[in-house]
Amino acid sequence: MQKTNLIDFFDCIITGNDVKATKPAPEGYLEALACLGELPVNAVIFEDSLSGINAGLKTGALTVAIYTPGLNDTIVNLANVSINNYAQLL
Repeated sequence: MQKTNLIDFFDCIITGNDVKATKPAPEGYLEALACLGELPVNAVIFEDSLSGINAGLKTGALTVAIYTPGLNDTIVNLANVSINNYAQLL
């Protein structure tokens, strides 16, 4: 992040190195929410993998699957919502 000069755009950065249990455990998302002082009910999690979708759902936050070629329909249907690309949000 520091090499791209984007660090100032983020209030919190949580990586796999910051948690004991990585996805599909929800710890990373829960740590990020705690850092931001937010509850899962106020969050939307965007994911493009099975482990990420499962982690998002375990938080209780609205979890959106971003469809990618490797993500099959069964996995996409696990999420609360699925979209084909971010342009659908406009």
